[in-house]
This record gives sequence, C-alpha cells and structure tokens, in this order.
Amino acid sequence: MLVVLIVLLGLLFGLVFLYVKLSQPPTDAARQAEAKGITWIRSIYGYGKKTGELFNSPSGVAVDSRGRIFAADGQNGRVLVFNRSGRYLGRLGTSGLGRGQINYPQGIDVGPDDSIYVTDTKRKALLVFGSDLKFRDEIHGEEPLACYATNDTIYVVTLGHVVLLDKNLKVLEKWGKRGKAVGEFDFPHGVAVLKNGTVVVSDGNNMRVQALLNGKGEASWVYGAPPESVFTKTRSFGLPGGLAVDESENIYVVDPLRSSIHVLSDKGKELGEYGDVGQGEGQFYFPSDIAYLGDGEFVVSDTFNDRLQIVRISGGGLIARASIRGLWDTIRDFWWCALLLLLLLAAVLFVFFRRRGEAAA
Repeated sequence: MLVVLIVLLGLLFGLVFLYVKLSQPPTDAARQAEAKGITWIRSIYGYGKKTGELFNSPSGVAVDSRGRIFAADGQNGRVLVFNRSGRYLGRLGTSGLGRGQINYPQGIDVGPDDSIYVTDTKRKALLVFGSDLKFRDEIHGEEPLACYATNDTIYVVTLGHVVLLDKNLKVLEKWGKRGKAVGEFDFPHGVAVLKNGTVVVSDGNNMRVQALLNGKGEASWVYGAPPESVFTKTRSFGLPGGLAVDESENIYVVDPLRSSIHVLSDKGKELGEYGDVGQGEGQFYFPSDIAYLGDGEFVVSDTFNDRLQIVRISGGGLIARASIRGLWDTIRDFWWCALLLLLLLAAVLFVFFRRRGEAAA
C-alpha cells in the first residue's frame, strides 16, 4: 500500500509540473513582453487567412457592454466586430462614400446604450450605428479624429478642437483652438471622460495629456509639454495616442512612437510605462488605440503589426482581479489537467485514510 501511495504522489507532482508548464506564456516573445509589464492573452489578425480577410493597419478600437470588440480597419474601409475570444461577429455597414457608408474609419467608441460612433476622416463625418450594427445617423464638419460618448454628450476631437454634441448630433460647444498653450490642441488622438466629468484628451503633436473641466473646457491638470523639437529626449511621450480608463480611474495612453502604454492616475501622476517594440506576441509596433475590456484586460490596436492584441497590464488598478481572471483562464484552457489533478488528489487521500484506518484497526 505504501508503494501505491508513493506512486500516486509521484504522479500528482508530475501533473502539477505539467500544469505549470502548460500555463506559461507560449513564446519567448510573450515572456519578454511579460517582463515589460505586458501579459499576452491572444491576438486577432482578422476573420480569415486571405489578404482581404486580414487587418491592414487597424486604428481605433472600442468595446461594448457585451464584450464585443469593434476595430476600425481604415486601410480596408471597414469596421469589424469580434468577441473577446477572437471570433468574428460581423461588420458595420458597407464601404463607400455614400450616406451611412464607411470610407476611412479612424476612431470609434461605444456609448452606455451600446450605440456605436465612428469617425471617418475622409468623409469628414461622425457616423452612428445601433447595437444591432445598423446605421442610424451621421453629421459632417471638421475632420473628426476620435470620439467618446457619455449618456447625454458626444465628445469629438478634431485637429484643434474638442467638439461637444448632444444625442441628436447638434453641436453644443467647441473648446480650444489649434496651438501649444494649455487649453489648445494640435492633432489630438484620443478622448475619454472620468466619472467626475473631467474630459481627458491625448494632445498628440503637443506630446501631452490634458484634463479639462467639463462645462468649462479649462485645464485641470496637464501631463507632459510641447517639446522644443522632436529630438528632445526629456519629453514625456514619443507621441500620445488613443486612451482608455479602467474602473479605478487609471488612464492608459498608447504611445505609437515608443510602442508602449503609459499609465496615469486620475490626477495626472504617472504610474508607469509598459510594453516593448517588436513583432512577437505581447509586443507592439506603433499601437494606435486601446480599450478596456474589464477584469484587468485591454484590447490594443497594434497598427503596424496588423492585429489586435488582448493583454493585461501590470500597472493597472485591478491587478488582483486580473490575477484571478488569469487563474480562471488557465483552468478553463486546461480543464482536463485540473480534473486529473483533482481525481488524483482524491485517490491519494482515499489511500491515505484507508491505510490509516487499517492501521488503527
């Protein structure tokens, strides 16, 4: 009986070793990315393997309340839809220059009611689609770059302004002008709104992030500053791109030139910079945008690698929850191994207590 117990224990430790090995990142690049604060989950390259079915420099990305991922595939003139497992669900509208059609989508956002907003830079239009993916309305004006929708207001950034619209696409206000002073903008790439109404703008060519007081458009705080030249080594960003906000109000800003993600607090304090340039899983090459999936997971449009990546970021405010999610993902992916572990553990305990009972008798 002792020999059986030893054999079962050996098998148990062997399965534990196998389980740990299987749950490790699958490639050397993914391990290197994790060392840079990025844990790779999966990549999405398109909905097939043919040229026309693959991404070509995706830009904007957004997520709805059901976890559907919307990706602006500008070079192909379309917006594709996936679930968080990477399964293709469809697309928005059709490609073209007519009303309701998409020609060169740049930015995208999903409102609280799951309405979808797309900025089309070539058509100079903001298009609205319902949660059923059907076209609803559009408005034309200054070249729209990115957008963000709340319950009652749509914020659209253009080359030098933040434009506020109501749900009927009527212009309410226009903040700022093109320039370098605080409260001015130069090719902003992203916009988001915090719970207290503060509007956060990644001010691209000024290489900074500005937080604006809602209702006034005045700067609450600024992180970064316009450099003297593009060669200034002390600048805070290579180029701030799209941004996202998690439940802890941490702000995540992609940096295309550094191929990294900056994390800021809601007060503008830098919490860290994560990621590395490369083509491996978990590495980035000129990422354009980022969206929060929940449970510590983010989807990043990895533009020059022609893909989306779903990752976890070590500097997030949901590290503990992300770790729990990661454990669940591992168990889900290798459920058979976990089941064997449980059965073997039960067998070991059965043999142990049976032998103990026989000895007592």
